[in-house]
Amino acid sequence: MPKVDLICLDLDGTLMNGLTVSRANHEALEEAQRAGIRVAIVTGRPYVFARELMRSKGLTVTVMAANGAHSVDMETGERLILRRMAPDAARRLIRYAGEHDILIHVFTSKGFAASAEDGAILQYRNVNRGLPPQERMEVVVADHRTILENYGDDALKVTLMEDDPEKLARLQRELAGDDAQGERSWHNMLEFMGRGMCKGWAVRELARKLSIPMDRVMAAGDHENDLTMIEAAGVSVAMGNAIDSVKAAARHTTLTCLEDGVAYAIRRWAL
Repeated sequence: MPKVDLICLDLDGTLMNGLTVSRANHEALEEAQRAGIRVAIVTGRPYVFARELMRSKGLTVTVMAANGAHSVDMETGERLILRRMAPDAARRLIRYAGEHDILIHVFTSKGFAASAEDGAILQYRNVNRGLPPQERMEVVVADHRTILENYGDDALKVTLMEDDPEKLARLQRELAGDDAQGERSWHNMLEFMGRGMCKGWAVRELARKLSIPMDRVMAAGDHENDLTMIEAAGVSVAMGNAIDSVKAAARHTTLTCLEDGVAYAIRRWAL
């Protein structure tokens, strides 16, 4: 009998190495599903990106995109969660970024908008190329004013890009408010979502919908935006490459993502 009923996995730095899922991690996920364990991908990435990654491996999972704000059951197509930011909060952040010439990514229910061409835009355009029009995500590059006007009311998440760690920490403190909170997902990425919206909330909501107690949930991640789901899960796993705060919060630490740490964790603490 498996030790858990639901496995919730971050993508970048956790399940995914680069832009792919290793054979070992893929096989471990298949083993878990054959054992009757539900699998959810809990990622800051857009829904279509994560969905197509899973499709490419022949996996049918729950995709919890934009840190869970856009969650869909791939098997049934049912939208389980759609939680937008308050429009005033999203607009405030987009306007601030424009005034201070900060690159932004805005995640919406339809896709992704950025204020400049970058690697993410290229990745998401490549995903779209292999899809029929009705299955593609919206991928837009526009100035801050256009993003504000067209996507301010549909924002699930607003990410600010800043290479200076001290400035990023200051933005995290100063731009948070009653309507929004910021978490770092990478060394130069600061993700703002509606107050209370986070991976931990989304995982709890999914477990509630599935009638699975949290002590039967495994969560694995590596960065600050994974902390809330690490703290929520009964079986919490930090990647070997995780930041110190995630390792301190987790019950277990597995191998790094380069060493197929997800496969090791599933076989040791889930099956």
